Amino acid sequence: MREKVIRGILVVLLIASLFPILALSRYIHPLWDDYSSVTTARTVFPDLPTLLLVIINAIINPIVFWFTWQGTYAAEFIFAIQPGSWPIPAYWITPFLIIGSISISYIVFCRAVSKYLFKTKTIYGESIALLTLIITFQYTPDLHQGFYWFNGASYYGLFYALMVFELSLIVKILYSEQEISKRDRRLLYFLVFFVEGGNYSTALINLLIIGLIVFNGFIGKNTNKIMKKTAIIAFVGLVFSMIAPGNAVRAAGSDSMPAFSAIIRSIEQAFRFLLNWTYLSTFGLYIIFLPILALLIKNFRKVSIIRGFIWIVVMCGLYAAQMTPPLYAMSNIGDKRQINLYYYSYYFTCVCALACILIMINSYAPKIIEWIIKYKIVFFVVGLLISIGGVYRMGFNSTNFYKTYYEIASKNAQKYDDDYNEIIRQIKASGDECYIPDIKNYTKILPHMDISTDPEYWVNEGLAGYYHKEKIYLKED
Repeated sequence: MREKVIRGILVVLLIASLFPILALSRYIHPLWDDYSSVTTARTVFPDLPTLLLVIINAIINPIVFWFTWQGTYAAEFIFAIQPGSWPIPAYWITPFLIIGSISISYIVFCRAVSKYLFKTKTIYGESIALLTLIITFQYTPDLHQGFYWFNGASYYGLFYALMVFELSLIVKILYSEQEISKRDRRLLYFLVFFVEGGNYSTALINLLIIGLIVFNGFIGKNTNKIMKKTAIIAFVGLVFSMIAPGNAVRAAGSDSMPAFSAIIRSIEQAFRFLLNWTYLSTFGLYIIFLPILALLIKNFRKVSIIRGFIWIVVMCGLYAAQMTPPLYAMSNIGDKRQINLYYYSYYFTCVCALACILIMINSYAPKIIEWIIKYKIVFFVVGLLISIGGVYRMGFNSTNFYKTYYEIASKNAQKYDDDYNEIIRQIKASGDECYIPDIKNYTKILPHMDISTDPEYWVNEGLAGYYHKEKIYLKED
């Protein structure tokens, strides 16, 4: 009964903290490559019903873009079914999809770790997942590119969530005492191949994690056959994505960085993120986690300090490694949407590292773990006070709850919505060539359309292709 109450309270807190973030979805619309990703079938088959266009686009888009732009086949499939292009447009579903997928993947993963790895109550893992989600969504660095732009948000947020869900299956396969069903194996193989067709940062980390698991099994002379197949599938998927002719087209417009320099810069940037994102409120959260993690790991086997230290170094290395692909390809760590990915995985890495530290302490000084558990209420209260103090120090207006509430309450969102709808009305009412204004009432959360005076600019071409216009120009004031 007590576990149900704790679970219920945390779920209610999470939903309450997300209310204005999700409510803002009423005012969001497709932007930028949301349009160009769904124009392929519309251009070839302009007279087909919308539902058929969505299906055809999902089939041909990954093939077309594999040859012409980039090899991320799974991402292009997702882009091709952008909800704003459905027979009944449902672009508002974007934040529900991103936030929902990340939330479900965290809860499923933490439950799997509790049940199969640590053989204890799942409430401990669920509590960690829910608390992490509450603070993660409140301080996600870029709201628009994290939740409200379908292509950008799904490219990183959705594929990150799929990887975490995939890892929960791997935990079950490695540590469950029951035989793994064919359904779980097939689902794992599919997810691995699909994740490898997403953004390269997540694809690389996914392959490295699977490779390390197989290597660890090889060293311990206990190689799992399922994991061997999984590693092969992951490798094939990433190679297939990397060898796409379209990658050369995209890379031609960017300056690359030597591989060794990219690795060093990745480590440096990862260290900077770890420092910058450890706010006072985050530190308080980690204090709250101490007794929960202590309860989670108290019956785990003994681990040497060297082995535990290696685990932590590997996790930090994996965190840094996700920054290497964009540094190598473009000489920078990526756009705002990619920084959101680093932010999500920051919490994942820190919580796992904290668990490793407690496992090492439990191996050599179990009384400390018992003491942490004994005084868990003290840790909860102190951690909560520090977290509240951290939020107060940063200002409540720094939370995404406040930012999105302000957009709605100030009528900024409604003005943005009106501007956008008027632009689309003008496009539909115009001839083959049309001149339209950009959004005037835009904000950081609800940005402008970025239309250019040049009709051959990719944003203009995407809009023109979607609405069957020859050319679209920016109407200058």
